[in-house]
Amino acid sequence: MNIVEPILFHARNQPEAPALCTPGNDVVTYATLAAQMNNVARRAISVGLRRGSIVALSIPDQLTHSVVILGLTQVGIIPVSVGMRKSPAGLKIDAVLSTTNYPFAPPAQHHPLDLTWIMGDGRPVETSRDSASESDEICRIMLTTGTTGESKAVALTHRLAMVRNARYQFLQGSHLPACSRIFLDIGVATAVGYYFLTYFLGRGGTLFFRGDNIEKALRSFGTLRIQVMQTWTGNLAHLLEICDRDPSCAFHLDTIFCGGNVLSQTMYDRVRSRLCSHMLCRYGATETGTTAAAPAEHITHIPGAVGYVVPGATVEIVDESDRRLPIGSEGIVRIASEVAVDRYIDDPVASAKCFRNGWFYPGDLGSLTEDNLLIISGRVNSVLNVGGGKIAAEKLEAVIAAFDGVSQAAVVVVESENGNDEVWAAIVHSEKIDAESLIAHCRKRMPPAFVPKRVVMLDELPLNATGKVDRQDLKEMLLKAAPA
Repeated sequence: MNIVEPILFHARNQPEAPALCTPGNDVVTYATLAAQMNNVARRAISVGLRRGSIVALSIPDQLTHSVVILGLTQVGIIPVSVGMRKSPAGLKIDAVLSTTNYPFAPPAQHHPLDLTWIMGDGRPVETSRDSASESDEICRIMLTTGTTGESKAVALTHRLAMVRNARYQFLQGSHLPACSRIFLDIGVATAVGYYFLTYFLGRGGTLFFRGDNIEKALRSFGTLRIQVMQTWTGNLAHLLEICDRDPSCAFHLDTIFCGGNVLSQTMYDRVRSRLCSHMLCRYGATETGTTAAAPAEHITHIPGAVGYVVPGATVEIVDESDRRLPIGSEGIVRIASEVAVDRYIDDPVASAKCFRNGWFYPGDLGSLTEDNLLIISGRVNSVLNVGGGKIAAEKLEAVIAAFDGVSQAAVVVVESENGNDEVWAAIVHSEKIDAESLIAHCRKRMPPAFVPKRVVMLDELPLNATGKVDRQDLKEMLLKAAPA
């Protein structure tokens, strides 16, 4: 089965029901969505694209991006959302559809995407299909930075994407299956964004995107009867800051689904009192799907906790020689899952590093409790080495974030003028922070070499596409902010 077939089914059964919406703009009904998908498919075929063609998408507008993904998918053309990132060297791109000037993939066809791709009579496209084999055809290619920061490509078949979506019936408790109106505060280029797009539309629900004005979107929550929101941990501080600054933007939802960085107790308390009383946390990867999940109220008091290992997944903690460590020991996280992929597309080197003997190595450090609660203590490649001592950056960040008034924190190692390595910290704060008091707080809880030498206040931390701190960008920002 093609993953868009349930969406087209709803277009016949409830043509006037709302499917997609950006607050302040017209609602796209299921009938309109189906017509736009047909127009995209027909135009793609007219420019020479065929079943199995790989098409890179650079489309900032989330609503348009969604329509193009679905339109291409229904005729077997494989979309990969690249944004303004360079695609992996081993991934052969046949064409680029973009509303911006995408400078990469020079050998591919480049087609500017304008309204003529979506407008038209909406007639269904006639294509030759083999329904028996279509389930195992690739429907989507996802880009992931994985463990190295370099883009790698993961292939999803229709069958795998639908199986991962089906797991939402139990992974997020009873709240998600009962909801039909969701605010997607993440891009459809991400794996989670894509799953929620196809999952909610496949159920006949409605997706709302933030658009260009997040304040306008937040003010519309009550009118639009939005029930739940999917967001990243890193976005929560910004949403809280907006609501603190402008009470007209304040909202209260039934549920917030949250991924990305570990959710701190301080952040959870603020979200619970201002935005939503029920939050669900998840941990996973593009390569494995959701690996652990739990209600936030059950785990945020445990530093580093991300959720209980879900059915169908196995997590082990091993040492550098792949020897399994006892319960409670900290080591390298590895994951086996019945919905995992087993390689990257045309990248044998990265595949051999991350996929071994049926396990995927996400590059995280962590431990397991007796009841299978997964604790993430840091990233293998974010361990800081200062003066011969080593510690995970995330452990320092948790200490800083525990200081009153700090919403988010991130640290990097910077070489000082005299050539010594020292820790610098960036914080996002909800109230005025006294830097000296913060440093004193750190001195009581950190090894001396890792106490931040400099604390810089930022409006927000630089995040990557999956809501995690982009440490390279952060380091550049801090160096620019440093006095000459």
